[in-house]
Amino acid sequence: MRPDFPEALALLASVALEGDDLETAEAALHRLLALRADATARSQFAALQLRKGARAEQSGDRAAARAHYRAGLELAPRHAPLLRALERVQAAERADANAPSAAPPLRRGAAAPPSARATAPQPKRRRPRPRSGDRRRARDHLTAARPSKYDS
Repeated sequence: MRPDFPEALALLASVALEGDDLETAEAALHRLLALRADATARSQFAALQLRKGARAEQSGDRAAARAHYRAGLELAPRHAPLLRALERVQAAERADANAPSAAPPLRRGAAAPPSARATAPQPKRRRPRPRSGDRRRARDHLTAARPSKYDS
């Protein structure tokens, strides 16, 4: 295989990406981009940067993930998965910046501040059900108090 044959480099990069060998794919894509920067090479480079950014994001390194996503967008500025991934990282960073700082843990026996107290509504208390004798007495009382339509 000739080292500067663009089709072979593109195929090597594609196979390396499929096999999750990012280092080999990156080396092949850098050589391919040095030879020619066609749409196929740019989209493969964008896919490589997307995978590297996703790995960095999963490990918790948002700065590295953002750098990989931006590197991919330099060559493929309309690559939708890269745009979504970069927006996701930026939104997570904004959410972290806007999150309130963690309150110190409460000591045992200390009263919680009003904002930390549970404000859930209390369940409604049910009236106790009358016992069967009580119901019968209530029914008898009501029927005795009303005159029947047959009473004259």
